[in-house]
Parts: sequence; C-alpha cells; structure tokens
Amino acid sequence: MVICNSLGILHGFGFSAGLIDFVLNWGLATKPWLLVPLIGAYFVLYFVIFYFAIKVFKLPTPAVDDEESKVSPEVGLDPVAYIEALGGESNIVSVDACITRLRLGVNDCSLFNEEALKALGSKGVVRIGKQSAQVILGPKAESIANSIKATIE
Repeated sequence: MVICNSLGILHGFGFSAGLIDFVLNWGLATKPWLLVPLIGAYFVLYFVIFYFAIKVFKLPTPAVDDEESKVSPEVGLDPVAYIEALGGESNIVSVDACITRLRLGVNDCSLFNEEALKALGSKGVVRIGKQSAQVILGPKAESIANSIKATIE
C-alpha cells in the first residue's frame, strides 16, 4: 500500500483483487500500468525468499519426501508382497479400492508392515478402528486391489 501510494497508483478492487477486477477498473484507475512491474517484482521477491527458506531450513513441501524410496514398477504391483506387508493372507478379510486408496477389512491392523508398504510405493496408511484401514497408493490402487483379490481367491 505504501509503495502504491508513493508511486501515485490508485486502483480500486472489489472482491479478490484479481485479473478481472484489474481489467474492469482499468479505466477508473490512476497509473494502473505501474502495477504490472510491481507485481513482477513481488513475484521475484516471494519466489527467492521462499525458495531459499525451503532449501536452508529444509521445510517440508507437498509431494517431496526425502524418505520416499525409489520404487521399481514390478515391485510396486506385486500382490504377494502387498499381502505379506498387510499381515498375511489370514489377516485380510476384504479388499476394495477407490481411485487412490486400497480399502481393507482386516483382523488386526497392528500386523501391517508400514515400511514394507512404503517400499512398495504406498504414501501412507490410515487406520479406521482396529479392523479397517486404507492404504494410500495413488491411481494404481484399483489394479493392486484386483490382483490381491485374484491371489487370495
């Protein structure tokens, strides 16, 4: 605000201060063209500050996990490995899938080997009570569920 005021920029915004407000109020504003380089300067400033803050302080960011193992495509789709990581065939009561999750009915969730599941490509496990869980796998969840069902039957 101080920078805009000192440059003589007067531009009214209604709801979001977005592109639509910027374009609609262009004719009513004073020196609106000066906002363009100001926006660019703030973009560069924010990018540099956050880039170095994330690198220096090792801040966690979505979709970046240092502990994530490198998964080979063959290992990530092995139904026998998933069955073992889920506590064995006797622990699995039901298997289903939605778009990104393997939905499981099990006898005991504590038998899960989360490290093995991560090595197979899992992003995490959500326990829903003692006998129900979801393994977050991404778009391959349905094919893994089908292969587990075929292996168990």
